[in-house]
Amino acid sequence: FPSSGPRCRDLQPVCLAEEQPCRHRGAAWPASPPATSAFHATTEPLSIMVKLAYTSTSGSYFNASEANATVAGWTRALTANPPAGMRALLFVHPGTRRAVVAFRGTDLNSSGVSGQADACADAALGAAPLPAFCGRFDNHTLDYLPRAVEFAARATEVSAVSCPRCDLLFTGHSLGASLAMMVAEVRAAAGSG
Repeated sequence: FPSSGPRCRDLQPVCLAEEQPCRHRGAAWPASPPATSAFHATTEPLSIMVKLAYTSTSGSYFNASEANATVAGWTRALTANPPAGMRALLFVHPGTRRAVVAFRGTDLNSSGVSGQADACADAALGAAPLPAFCGRFDNHTLDYLPRAVEFAARATEVSAVSCPRCDLLFTGHSLGASLAMMVAEVRAAAGSG
């Protein structure tokens, strides 16, 4: 590793060292590590949101009974749900000034267009050779990061209507977690938090 530039320990969120609610840029998310009940109160809704990103959007995990489902106390305010491509959901909780974008991860069933597009995006984001079936998709469909950044921008606009000054958190699983981290980094570098 080079001797100059940030090191892993330098990249830790400011809130990790606090023993009170996180106030980085005005955020109201709990500090880490919170007490067990506070931890579950924070992570349980996030895990349900990520699950819904899989089960309420098109693909092999789709469950019609969850197509419009949300998390108790939260409003599902925006959905990106193409037949193939980046999928995400926006949840808003005005009472706590919180909003969450949950990015869906990889559909592992590569027999359908959802799983094929995800496999192509995984390969592209990992700088790996693309599977042969990727030729059936256009660049716009397979360019998940720009689609995720666009969704985050739209989520900011939409959440501001019902929840002015809402703190926006990005989460996901697998490919979705990668998108969440990359979107947060792109937005931080652009000064849009």
